[in-house]
Amino acid sequence: DHRVKNLFAIVGGMVTLSARSATTPRELAQTVQGRIGALASAHLLIRSRHSAALSTKQATTLGELVRKVLSPYVDLARTRDSIRTEIDGPEIAVGAEAATNVALVVHELATNAAKYGALSVPGGRVHISWVVAKGRLALSWEEKGGPVITGPPEREGFGSVLVRRSVIGGLCGDLTFHWNPDGLVVIISAETERLAL
Repeated sequence: DHRVKNLFAIVGGMVTLSARSATTPRELAQTVQGRIGALASAHLLIRSRHSAALSTKQATTLGELVRKVLSPYVDLARTRDSIRTEIDGPEIAVGAEAATNVALVVHELATNAAKYGALSVPGGRVHISWVVAKGRLALSWEEKGGPVITGPPEREGFGSVLVRRSVIGGLCGDLTFHWNPDGLVVIISAETERLAL
């Protein structure tokens, strides 16, 4: 019950804030559909585990969640036989609460890469990797081969606000953006204990 209420609150906030930055009804619909799709992907992974284990605390893994949310972009990013997204890291548990935040973060980063970054041009690549040390996750999102970056955007869009809130507020983690000329690098750090919730 609590999780469903949280999801409705998140969706309501997403619609309201997305409407502020959308320039057309079609753009608003596409943006909201993508974000709700990311939430649905996370929910399906958690729900299927829950049904199988009959336990509300059953988790998915970070790798499963990242692959699921990125799947639309992986299919779109195929150039001949080359897959332009690479995912690498140990399988660690992600609980129902954290899955929502992780799904939103991955979706927003992928959407931005497809619009403005490495996935917006032929030959661009995204490498997502993570390590765990001393009970802490360090996840890296690295884009290469995209348009040259001249610096951070002039203003922070709703997607960036959503990423920041999901990491800092939802996961109680840390977030750093590096606007390198050869590609965006995002570093996310959070306690693995928090991810298991």
